[in-house]
Amino acid sequence: MSLRNLDFYLHKREVFFGGVKGAGADVFKLIGAPLEMTVSFRGGTALAPSKIRDMSLNIESYSLSFSVDFDDIGVDDLGDIEMVPGNLGKSLKRINDVVKEILQLGENVRIIILGGEHTLTLPAFKALNGSEGEGSLLVVADAHLDLRDEYPLGVSISHATVMRRIYEELKPDIVFLGTRAVSKEELIYAKEHGLTFFTPGKFVKGIEYLEKSLKNNDYTSIYLSLDFDVFDPAYAPGVGNPEPGGITLRELYSLLELLADYPLKVIDLVEITPLFDPGNITSILAAKIVEEIVCCLWSKLK
Repeated sequence: MSLRNLDFYLHKREVFFGGVKGAGADVFKLIGAPLEMTVSFRGGTALAPSKIRDMSLNIESYSLSFSVDFDDIGVDDLGDIEMVPGNLGKSLKRINDVVKEILQLGENVRIIILGGEHTLTLPAFKALNGSEGEGSLLVVADAHLDLRDEYPLGVSISHATVMRRIYEELKPDIVFLGTRAVSKEELIYAKEHGLTFFTPGKFVKGIEYLEKSLKNNDYTSIYLSLDFDVFDPAYAPGVGNPEPGGITLRELYSLLELLADYPLKVIDLVEITPLFDPGNITSILAAKIVEEIVCCLWSKLK
């Protein structure tokens, strides 16, 4: 698929994220992936990309954390990937194709994906790493491990199995942060395969572990998957599978500052459902995080 054929898969939205396209537009490419086909509790993830864009127009743009103004940087908002109704396989292939093509635009390109359910991480991560995941790092901020073999019974690809499928196919290094809702099956699998996870109470230790891993390994690419149920429901109530006892935005900042010094190529924000989001709290948080990600990475690129 040639670059011009991205137009067949991407649909421009009426609202452009942040309302500006500044000096960072050649670096930061934003796409929506309104995937909603395997959600198991609260639906509405397909509505999240548009709602996050709407909220992005109503927050302050200057980042005190990174001393830059998002309005001076901006993103190139390419629109939403058109999902194929009722066909998960074809929808995932479109996500893979689009991410792969955008990465070909240049070595400095950084992609931000607005989900959508967590299953989208499978094709997006594969687009970044091809058929080999060795030498790559996947950082997953999530209340859940998503390491089930089937969920529901008989379904092998879903938002509850996505990390197991990624590990089976690509064998990347994976670090889970904010974990607090797991099954015995997942714990056994994680132990058997040496997969490391940290609860919210050990988030700082998780950052320290991640820092050592980054220094000791020459990772060619890093992918950050941010499932919004990693946050405490007090801060992010509008998610598909909320779990009490999560992290705060301040803790996420420490993760962003660490990863910004390394080849962080793709970031996804998933599992937000505006249907269960009083006052748009979670979508506002997501919009703020996107702006802070851009400001953080830009401050390192300057």
